[in-house]
Amino acid sequence: MGGLWSPIHLSGVGLLLSEPPELTPTGFGAALLKMVAALVLVCVLAYVALRLARRHLVARQTQRSTMRVVERCPLSARQSLWIVEVGGRYFLIGATEGAIAKLAELDEEQVNAIRADAPPAPRSFWETLRGGPSGKEKGEDKGKGEGS
Repeated sequence: MGGLWSPIHLSGVGLLLSEPPELTPTGFGAALLKMVAALVLVCVLAYVALRLARRHLVARQTQRSTMRVVERCPLSARQSLWIVEVGGRYFLIGATEGAIAKLAELDEEQVNAIRADAPPAPRSFWETLRGGPSGKEKGEDKGKGEGS
């Protein structure tokens, strides 16, 4: 045998290749770059798909539904309390792994009082990244620590 790149005779054509084909260098860096680019592309496509699905599914659900979950309070991994609005009436529901029970019927003033006492909603992922609004005003923290 003449080695790795011996001449190749193509049967039936009569061509003789005497030069080896050019090899492109593929090192660790190039493979890592391709892998990161593919990962970013998959993440972006998944994000777009989830946003579109959520927008369309939530829009359809809220248009047809006469029920709405107003508030949910998890008590443990398998127990939670729900405030649900059905046709303008509010119900406090207890849910466990094996049962769901109506605990009380609430009026709108009670629901508004409960929601007013609730802590502010947590910031979204994007607000956290951008340093957007939190529970505090931007100017509140400036005065602290200067006089100490």
